[in-house]
Amino acid sequence: MKLSLSLFIILFCGQIRAQDSDNSEFEKLIESSNLISDNEIDYSELDNKQWMNKKLNLNKISQLNFHSLNLLAYGQVEHILEHQKTYGPIKSKYELQTIEGLDSIEINRILSVFDVNDFSFQTILKQKHQELLRLKYSYRLEKSLGFSSNDSNKFAGNRSKIGFLYQSESINLDYGLHIEKDAGEPEKMLFQSAYVLIKPKNKIQSILIGDQQINFAQGLSLGTGISSGTSALVMQIMKNNIGCKPYKSFNETGFLRGLSIRKNIGSNVEAILFTGIRQLDTKIKNDSNETTIGSILNTGYYRNSEEQKSRHQLYQYLSGCHTLFKFKKMEIGSSLIYNSIKLNPFTKTKYAAIETEMINSSKIRMGLDWKFHIKNNLIFGELSLPIKSGKSLVCGLLRTLGKKSDLSILTRYYTVADDTRLSNGFGSSSTNSNEKGFYLGLSTQLPGKFTLSLYNDLCQFDKPKFRVDAKSYQTEQMLEIAYKTKQAFSIYLRLKHTEHQQNEDSYDNIHSLERHQKTVFRLHSETKFDKIKLRNRIEIVNYQIENRSPSNGSLIYQDVQFMLNTKTNISFRYSNFSSDDYNTRTFAYENDVPGTFNIPAYIGKGSRTYILIKHQIQKDLQIWFRFARSSFAGVGSNGTGLNYIDQPHTSDLTFQLQWKL
Repeated sequence: MKLSLSLFIILFCGQIRAQDSDNSEFEKLIESSNLISDNEIDYSELDNKQWMNKKLNLNKISQLNFHSLNLLAYGQVEHILEHQKTYGPIKSKYELQTIEGLDSIEINRILSVFDVNDFSFQTILKQKHQELLRLKYSYRLEKSLGFSSNDSNKFAGNRSKIGFLYQSESINLDYGLHIEKDAGEPEKMLFQSAYVLIKPKNKIQSILIGDQQINFAQGLSLGTGISSGTSALVMQIMKNNIGCKPYKSFNETGFLRGLSIRKNIGSNVEAILFTGIRQLDTKIKNDSNETTIGSILNTGYYRNSEEQKSRHQLYQYLSGCHTLFKFKKMEIGSSLIYNSIKLNPFTKTKYAAIETEMINSSKIRMGLDWKFHIKNNLIFGELSLPIKSGKSLVCGLLRTLGKKSDLSILTRYYTVADDTRLSNGFGSSSTNSNEKGFYLGLSTQLPGKFTLSLYNDLCQFDKPKFRVDAKSYQTEQMLEIAYKTKQAFSIYLRLKHTEHQQNEDSYDNIHSLERHQKTVFRLHSETKFDKIKLRNRIEIVNYQIENRSPSNGSLIYQDVQFMLNTKTNISFRYSNFSSDDYNTRTFAYENDVPGTFNIPAYIGKGSRTYILIKHQIQKDLQIWFRFARSSFAGVGSNGTGLNYIDQPHTSDLTFQLQWKL
C-alpha cells in the first residue's frame, strides 16, 4: 500500500504548479558519494551563498567570476552575458524572464546572490548592518552505551548538544562567534570559533583575523575545506577561487586559526598573505621502547578520557601567499606555501622525540593556476609542486555546444603525497594522492522540457591504498533524465553505476583483488499546490562482489511541506528503507533547522520519520522544532561501540531560536 501510494503521487501529480526546492542543487552536491560520511558533518561550507556577506551586482561581475560561482550551467551564464551585450544592463528581475534558458528556478537562484538593480544609496543602506543570532539545543531520547558504561570509556558529559552562533555584517566590519558542545562532552570541551573581518577602503581589500577557511584555485596547493568530486551537477567541476573567508561552520577541523590579508597591487594584481595554525587530533602512544603516532582524526568528539587524549596533539603551521594576475579573459595565479607539523608545545604530557616523515619536517609547496576564456571555452587548471613529494595536476574544460548543450572535461594526476589534508581538489577520495583520472560530462536540453545529464569518470591507483594492496582502478557512470515545467513540477530518473577493486576477504597473508560493482536507480519528483509541496523518492541499490550473490537495498520516502497559516510552516517525511548489508545502505538529504544539514545513513530494515515546524514569532524572530525517529525491524538494538543503544529505535529532538537583529 505504501509503495502504491508513492507511485500514484509520482505519476499523477504532474500538473500541480510548484517551485523547486531552494536546496535542490545543494542537495545534489552533498548527496554525491564521496562526500557522504557516517559521522555528523556540517556541510554549510559547501553552500555558495553562505560565505557572501552581501549581494553582488549582476551588471558589474566579470565573465570569469560569474562562471566561477558555479551558480548556473555554463550555457545559461553565456546567455545572460550575451543579453547584456545586446540590450545593455539588466534593469529588473522581470527582464530575466526574457532570457533564453532561464526558468523560475534559475531566476530565484540568481536573485539569491545578485542584485539586478543599480547599487543606489537605498541598496547600500539595506546592506549596511545585519546581525544574526542562533541558539540551538538537541537531545537524543535513548541512552547509548557511552552514557551508561561504568568504565573509563564512559562519556563525561550529558546527552545535550548545545550550539550558539552570532554574526554581524556591515560595510566595513564583519565579526562572528560560534560555540558548541557535543552530546557526551563536558563543558570544558566547548568548541569555540571566532573571526573579525575588516574591510578598509584602500588597496587593502580585507584583513581577516581568527578562524578562516582557505581555498586557492582548484584546491591542490591549499584547500582546507571538504573535498568534492563527481555529482549529478555535471558542469560544476570547477572550484571557485574564494581565497580566505570567515569560518562559519561547526566542524572542529579543517580551518586555519590565524591572520590573512587581501591586497590589490596595481589594477590587475591581487595578493593574499596568510599565516596561522591548524590543531590536529591524533593518538600518540608512548612506551619504554618507542613513541608512535597514528593517523589524523577528524571526528571532533572528546566525550571520554581516551578521545580527549587525542585532542590537539599536533600543531600544523601554515604560512604563504597567493598572487593572482587578472586580465579581461584570463587569470593566472601562483602560490607559495610553507607547511610544518610539530607536537603540541602546550601539552602536559611529555613525549619522546618522534622521527617520522610527518613530524619535525618542514615542507614547501609551489603552485600555478589558470583560467582562460576563449570563445565558447573556459579552460582552467592548477599545478601543485610539493618539494620532494611529487606533483599534482588538474586540467579542465567547460564548453558550450550550441544553445542547448554543455560539455565538461577534467583530467587529474595526483602522486603519492603526505597525508596532511592540505588539498581538497576534485577526486574520488578525500585525499588528493595516488590517483590518475579522466572525467567527461554532458548536459543537454531535449525536446519537450527534458534535460539529459551524464558523466563517465575513470581513475587508476598505481600504489596500494586502504583495503587495496595492489594497483587498482575505479569507474563511475551516471545518466539522469529530468523533466520540469517552468513553475510546477519536476521529476528525474537517475542511474548510477560504480565499479572498483578491493582486497578479497581472506585470512591469507597475500590478498588478491576482487571486483565490486554498485548500481543505484533513483526516481525522484517534486510537485506543489498553492500551499502544499510534495516530494517523493524511490531508490534501489544493487551491490555485486565478484563470484558472490548480490545484495540489495531500497529507500522509499514521501515528503509533505505545507503552510499551516501565514506564520507556521510544517515539513513532514515518512520513509521506508531496507539494506542487506553495509554496502547497500542508502542516504537522503533531510530538511533541518537553519545552518544544519542532515544526511543519515539507512542501514538494515525499518522506517524513519521526521517533522519540522517553523513558527514566525515576530518579523525577525523565528523558532524551529524538529523531531526525528528511526525504527529498525527484526532487531532489539542499534548502533555499534559506544553508540550502541539497547532499543530498536533512536529519537532526536531539536529546538532552535533564530533572531535577525
